[in-house]
Amino acid sequence: MNRYIISLPASGDLQAIADYFAVENVEAGHKAMQLLIVLS
Repeated sequence: MNRYIISLPASGDLQAIADYFAVENVEAGHKAMQLLIVLS
């Protein structure tokens, strides 16, 4: 699996996206958070 280097500002943006998903759909938010963990 490829690994990515995510800058601090990009990390904050990705967290905001995951938070948005969590508000709209808890399961989707959880999946987004898991993806962020894998990418970092």
